[in-house]
Amino acid sequence: MVLSIPAHDPDSSRRRAAYRLTPLTVMIDPTPSAMDEPLPKLPDLNDARLDWTEVEALLRDIASLTRILEIVPRFAARGFVGETPAISLDQARELLAQGAVRGVQIRYHYDQAEWWDTLMPVDGQFRLVRIRHALA
Repeated sequence: MVLSIPAHDPDSSRRRAAYRLTPLTVMIDPTPSAMDEPLPKLPDLNDARLDWTEVEALLRDIASLTRILEIVPRFAARGFVGETPAISLDQARELLAQGAVRGVQIRYHYDQAEWWDTLMPVDGQFRLVRIRHALA
């Protein structure tokens, strides 16, 4: 299939080649039971920017109000999170303060749910991505 591009576009032939799509075959189970099953709910996701003072307050709250399951540093842009052994909250604080990691993921239990907070240095601040996983 080729997407059409207006004739007045001088680069249309070059762009048309870039938009070629190959056919994709998708197998779908048409039985009523497969179609009636509800899709699993995605976990709640939140995203915020924090300064260092807010990061320190967050880490204090996590230390005092939650049950920490695991803290995993992320050193490389690529690779699996599980490649690096877990660290302590103090080590995570130190690595973030020094800018020695691409991110730190803190997994903990709080309020009858499992939470995964990922802190990443971004432009002099820290991006917090928080995911709430409901406990079964």
